[in-house]
Amino acid sequence: MQSARGKRKEAGIIDGRAKVVESLPSADGIERGVRVFHQKFGYGKVKSVDGNKLEIDFEKAGTKKVMDSFVERA
Repeated sequence: MQSARGKRKEAGIIDGRAKVVESLPSADGIERGVRVFHQKFGYGKVKSVDGNKLEIDFEKAGTKKVMDSFVERA
């Protein structure tokens, strides 16, 4: 009899292949490469999107992770 842990491990595998998603658009439609403005960090360019979480390379503040509701398109 297999343990519950073994069953979970097998259930997550489909044909032995995994699909990697580079970025999904945020709720506001902000995508990778879009220039945005943040009240504290200033202007930056979106590096990646994970739901409503953005990784942004800000011009003066460096790379930060912020929620899409805290930025606006520039």
